[in-house]
Amino acid sequence: VGMKNSVAQGGRLRCKGLGVRTVVATCLLLMVLLRATSTPPTQQHQDENRLKALEEEDQANQRWFEWVQTERNISFTSTDNVIFVHRGVSGLGHILTRWASTFHLAKCLNVSRLYLEMNPNFKQSPRVDAIPNYLFGSPIVVVSSFNQSFSKLGLDPTPKKVVGATVPILPNSHPHYRVLSLVEEKQTRLQGGNTTTSQPQPLRRKIIFVNDPPGYQPLFALNNFHRKQLLDNNWYGKLQSDAEFYQQLLWLFSAQPQHQTRIQKVVEDMKEIGGRDPIVFGLHVRQGNGERHDFYRKRRQIVNLEQWIYNMLNMLNAYLHTSKVFAHRPLVLFLATDSIVVVESVKKAMADEPHNTTNRISLVTVTDHDYLRPGLGVTFDKQYRTSQEALKSWQDMMLDMYLLAQHCTVVIAGQYSSFTQSIPFTMMFQKARVSQQSNGQSESQHPLYVCQIGPQGDVMECFDSFVTWHLGKPSMSIGNSTAPRQRLIQQSWFPANFRGQDPLENSFRGTAIVIPARRAQARR
Repeated sequence: VGMKNSVAQGGRLRCKGLGVRTVVATCLLLMVLLRATSTPPTQQHQDENRLKALEEEDQANQRWFEWVQTERNISFTSTDNVIFVHRGVSGLGHILTRWASTFHLAKCLNVSRLYLEMNPNFKQSPRVDAIPNYLFGSPIVVVSSFNQSFSKLGLDPTPKKVVGATVPILPNSHPHYRVLSLVEEKQTRLQGGNTTTSQPQPLRRKIIFVNDPPGYQPLFALNNFHRKQLLDNNWYGKLQSDAEFYQQLLWLFSAQPQHQTRIQKVVEDMKEIGGRDPIVFGLHVRQGNGERHDFYRKRRQIVNLEQWIYNMLNMLNAYLHTSKVFAHRPLVLFLATDSIVVVESVKKAMADEPHNTTNRISLVTVTDHDYLRPGLGVTFDKQYRTSQEALKSWQDMMLDMYLLAQHCTVVIAGQYSSFTQSIPFTMMFQKARVSQQSNGQSESQHPLYVCQIGPQGDVMECFDSFVTWHLGKPSMSIGNSTAPRQRLIQQSWFPANFRGQDPLENSFRGTAIVIPARRAQARR
């Protein structure tokens, strides 16, 4: 356009041999080009970039999972290590929180293998590894060092007070143990004489924990001083450890052929309603199904289920009409529950007048879910006739948990439960943290939240991090502002041996893990 005839003089652009119209046209063209390059990306481009980042993250996770699979298949014959075995009892959420604590203890002591066991609730196959084998392909979980976890999973850096260390510090009264070889020299007296000789005595290599892990307690059982101590020490790396452990279980579960078809069916149902990238609210309702023990004593049941469901649906629909995210998109509600009564009640409420005229929520559940008949209690407490029936019931529970953690935008607890506070809450907080560290979200995205619904179903509080949830400071609240909130009973387990008595010492007596001699002498 003749710009080659231009020269810069005195900081001004002077054009030779160009008419006014040519100069104006050229300037307008330059303005358009500059504006195009400086305009922020459109919403479509933001969504595409986010999906691309998710795909890259999935590829990185796949490489980590391949490493885990390789490590699981390596024959474990090292003579200078031990293995931990944890035998879980009770329900799935209860077991998972205890498994995760033993996993954290193993990381702190550089124990590289954790074997998962569960007391079976069927008569034909009493093996304690039958259920973990079916759910995860093997009872073996690989325990990496903290540094490996940080580099491979992109987790938080080493806790604040131990920058540069390879393991997090433990509370002051938690002794640091060391691992011996599998034999220890001991003085023994020979029969028929006074001569002593040194003979190798085998040390116990397999250390078995049953139910509650020693040295750990649930958060709700700790006072404010101990909670602050955990907070100031970055939870002793427990949040990062839990995320790694649960992610490994989710990978292993999804890799088993017997689960994949059922997972894919639910995911396809979600996408059929909500498109390629659906917004899914995952709601867990623990109704108890007539359970009269711990669940009833702690008053965890929903008193008026039908009214609670109506209030909940009205609250969510009102929120949809005020949120720009749902301007042109429906909400997919994934329902996980222990009772068929809850499923039928939600479907009935969605169909009843006048609610169905304003409803913009579509319900999705796990297909072919075997619920116990109303009033017969809970799954883990039932004695099944065959192993196939029992394994199917545990698969149903783990499917609900997997879908809540992996395919939901928001996880909602109908009432507090170790089921939601294990894998679903932990993984949603982890995803929210990663999302907050990225380049932000477009207007078409919904924030990643963990939410709790009040006892009447008409108020919901949502949190975007474990710390805000722990402190009871919601990032968002919707519904009736004067309604009672859900009780904050936090069931995550943390290192909590603050009382000067060390249950680990008894747990490790006679094993290849012992207290260092100088520490043992100081304690006498």
